[in-house]
Amino acid sequence: MEKLGRNLQLSDFTKIPFDIYRLVGIRVYKYDPDEKQPLKEKIAFSMAILNLTIHFFLKNAVPFYHKFEDPIELTAFACYAGFVINSLCKIIAVWCGRFFLKEVLVKMEEIFPKTEEDIIQYRLDEYYKKIEFYMRTLTIYHFSTTTMFNFFPLIQSIVEKIITGEDFVYRFPFILVYPGNEKQFPIFLFAYFYQIMAAYILSCFFLGSDLLLVSIVHLACMHFDYLGKKITDFEPTGTDRDLIDLGKFVKYHDDTLSLSFKINEVFKVSILMNYIASCGVICMIGFQITAGSEILDMLKFFAFLISSLVHVYFICSFGSNLLDVSGNIADAVFSHRWYMANNKYKKSLPLLLARSHKPAFLTAFKFFIVSMESFKSLGTTSYQFFTLIKTKYDEEE
Repeated sequence: MEKLGRNLQLSDFTKIPFDIYRLVGIRVYKYDPDEKQPLKEKIAFSMAILNLTIHFFLKNAVPFYHKFEDPIELTAFACYAGFVINSLCKIIAVWCGRFFLKEVLVKMEEIFPKTEEDIIQYRLDEYYKKIEFYMRTLTIYHFSTTTMFNFFPLIQSIVEKIITGEDFVYRFPFILVYPGNEKQFPIFLFAYFYQIMAAYILSCFFLGSDLLLVSIVHLACMHFDYLGKKITDFEPTGTDRDLIDLGKFVKYHDDTLSLSFKINEVFKVSILMNYIASCGVICMIGFQITAGSEILDMLKFFAFLISSLVHVYFICSFGSNLLDVSGNIADAVFSHRWYMANNKYKKSLPLLLARSHKPAFLTAFKFFIVSMESFKSLGTTSYQFFTLIKTKYDEEE
């Protein structure tokens, strides 16, 4: 049953990313401080750490013990390795920034609209429906892509075995080095299951972090939007009571700017890794196409490419929205009926005006501000790296 605005809580906006985190036993924040972590989550976390520790050593052994057949296999491994590094960087960034994250969520709980009048003014239903749709869409596509990567090699081997009747080809989703003979069927099944688990664990890290980012940024946008409308609709009475309202506007604006700063501190590394990884994936996919990769592998990696681009697009889109709605505060200050106020109010108004000219934004670890412009530059940067790699490959050929 769809929730109405009066029944919504802050936890509803972060439910999907936190549920994804809980699948691997991670809790970066508790809405109820007395809530205890269930035993199944502790077991899931222990299994995830064990799996990824083994994965780390097996993956790092590949350059030393595995001979790549051709550049196509090498670029495929680079894509896998990039995804692993990106996922780990995301969850580490969130875990290291969990104290900032706690401050953000505690403050957002404090200012979350609770009365029916506030719910209408904040347009809570509209904001919730929008973010829920985006998060569900991204979750379904991301896990569908992960599932395709996981089971495609096994299905391909089974189909070939049935059609041709030849020996079963032992294919794995990802390139790893194993200490034993992985082409013995029991060991193959165990190793394959292990790779599937690792892929889903890393996907939870990757997806959960990005969804948490966009949901919190979306809430910050809601508060800036609400403040802009309150200032625009405010009609001074010409008395000193107007100064009280002005003080509330200034404090609310400062609080929301502070929230935006802390959000950026938590996720700035994650955003940079998303950008770098997407550049790398575009380069590798382009190289695989021009180097003559098999059509089925191309389709698989194309789905991976779309998944990476969609993540970056959502982050850039919400980053642009944050820039816009926070920048609109200055327009609201100019356009409201300040001329009806007394001189004390008019003299105090430049304080809010000066602050409002400083918009909130997300950064990729201080390298650039995240917006739709940075998303557009992604294609240009990726193409430049692709031509460099392709030229180097052609020279060696």
